[in-house]
Amino acid sequence: MSTLKDHKAYRNKGKFEIHFGLNVLNKQEREQLEKYSHWLEALVEGHLDPLNKEQEEFVRCMRTGEIPEGDLQKIWYKYAWRKKEELEHPEKYGLNYQMQEEGFYTRDGYKKMRSMMTQEMNKNHKI
Repeated sequence: MSTLKDHKAYRNKGKFEIHFGLNVLNKQEREQLEKYSHWLEALVEGHLDPLNKEQEEFVRCMRTGEIPEGDLQKIWYKYAWRKKEELEHPEKYGLNYQMQEEGFYTRDGYKKMRSMMTQEMNKNHKI
């Protein structure tokens, strides 16, 4: 059984690093997430037991996929949904980064060019 002290410990854990959905959150929402996300995440993942009906409803909504009522809970829902989407479908959000070798410069071509430039500079600028 979680205590109020346990909840406060998660709430005071420090700044939460937001890695997903930055372009769908406004500045105020990001600040709220950075401040309270350790606590909300602990509730959702079961590390903390809900202390009141509002927290129970939030956990239930997150587990069933319903949109919660409270403002902070809605922000967490938006973040969690976007995180899930970006992980499952990175191509939809332009997150499928891959090296392309068929360009003007290839990796090997760049290395050769850099080596030649360094040799020329060393030859012409000896101290």
